[in-house]
Amino acid sequence: MRRAQTSRVSPFLAPREWAIVSAVLWLVLNFFCLERFPTVFIDEAENANHAYNAAFHGHAVFSLYDDLYPSRLKFLRQSWPPVIRPFFVQSLAIFIKRVGFSLFRVRLFSLSLGFLCLLLVYETGVILSRPALGMGALAILGTYFPFLYSCHSIRPEIFLAFDGLCLFLALLVALRNNHRAAYLLAGVLAGIAPGFHTNGAAFTVPLFLILLFSRRWRGLLWGLIGWMTGALLFIHFADWERFLPGYGALFFREFTTPPLLASRGHFLKIALDESQRYFGSWIFGQWAGGLLFNRLLSIQHVFLGGAVLWGCVGPLRKSEKLAAVFATSLAIAYAFLVGQKASNYLTALAPFFALSAAAWLLYYVPLLLSAGQLNSKAKAIHAGVVLAGWIVFSITAVGAISLIFSISSYQPSFKTWTQRLSARIPITARVAGPQILWLGMSSYDYRDAGVLVWYRLLLNEKNLWKPLEGWKPDYLILDASLAARLAHLAQEPHQPAMLGPTGFLPWPHEVMDYFLTGPAYGDAVALIHIHWPRGLSK
Repeated sequence: MRRAQTSRVSPFLAPREWAIVSAVLWLVLNFFCLERFPTVFIDEAENANHAYNAAFHGHAVFSLYDDLYPSRLKFLRQSWPPVIRPFFVQSLAIFIKRVGFSLFRVRLFSLSLGFLCLLLVYETGVILSRPALGMGALAILGTYFPFLYSCHSIRPEIFLAFDGLCLFLALLVALRNNHRAAYLLAGVLAGIAPGFHTNGAAFTVPLFLILLFSRRWRGLLWGLIGWMTGALLFIHFADWERFLPGYGALFFREFTTPPLLASRGHFLKIALDESQRYFGSWIFGQWAGGLLFNRLLSIQHVFLGGAVLWGCVGPLRKSEKLAAVFATSLAIAYAFLVGQKASNYLTALAPFFALSAAAWLLYYVPLLLSAGQLNSKAKAIHAGVVLAGWIVFSITAVGAISLIFSISSYQPSFKTWTQRLSARIPITARVAGPQILWLGMSSYDYRDAGVLVWYRLLLNEKNLWKPLEGWKPDYLILDASLAARLAHLAQEPHQPAMLGPTGFLPWPHEVMDYFLTGPAYGDAVALIHIHWPRGLSK
């Protein structure tokens, strides 16, 4: 009878229905700021360009350097990370082909995955314990800033979180039912994870550690078979022929050596370096309230870390500890294997942080309710810590939402200034400009003006303008930061002839528009119409 009474948390909706309604409400609210938060980052153009070309031209290549490099250096324009992330890029390409291409529509792909993550984290909480845990985890995950950032970005971290949740659910089913297919599926999902993002290789660690310490030898065998299958699929579909030739030249060690090798086993250094991911990676100084929120997020990470550790050693049932154990082993794997300490990489760990934090907060609700009758100093301190946890998670959620609104109010918006530029440029014109602008000007024959810097760095070409003299754009869009870099390079001693009476540009030109864009978009943008001399005409 009691079970029947507690199956609903309200007279109107069952717990699962509340979870769906909450996730749908979250989705709708995120629609309103999807295009404006975050401000567009260069990686989004890189990923979208690969997927766009895969969708409409059949090859996931970077086309914004086409015709700019000599044919013998073709690899320099194709060796970007998306070519070895086939499952992310091809999935995004299918989505683009179905819904069309724009900044909003491509970001919608990430937001849709975030919505599915919320539904999955609820179901995971129900399987681990009860609906309350699922709802608590949904609330924490849905307001966790790194997760929200990834849900609005054209990047693969949110897909990695989705894959990780599916893997964890398969593992739960396998451990509960000792089902061969579930072990196999968990292994496959771990094996293909690098095909979403190379950080996905870290999922191997928690999967096999849990199977090993659970002494599921049969499951370990099937998990290994599944992992090998998934890894072979990743190796097969990744485009190594395009990636490997230019790896050394292009990235300047962007794919750094794993910290375990780079630090030569100095565990303290590894731990200190990894702390940057949790306490020092975000830069919010230019946004209203950003510095304060940065402190709040650091405090939230302290409580998340405490909740995860408590989940590993606290008074939970063995099955309920799995999320915390998975989170701990995955966090350790990131510390030892992932050299780049970007905070948005925490998105893959976020669902397991949320489950652990919700379990901790909910477990001690009775302690809080009886706080006035505590009979020991230790219990009073414990109640105070738990109450502080509730407060921190609540304030940080409000802070995350406030910061998103602050960033969303940034002027001019990306859409505003791309429309302003498009209104001045004929659709048939050739355009060279900042890489991110391609996301708003994909209908143009467009190239990345940043090639001018890359060309000098990679080829040591004395003629700074050679890439564009070969392609001859009709219009050049320069932001202040790139213009300053080019002006500096143009004044180097070996090419004083490049300085002309109209500034550092060597060709006759006309500045057609100029407006301020603020620090998020290079401070200011100039639209320049180039009048090519007859000897250099197209």
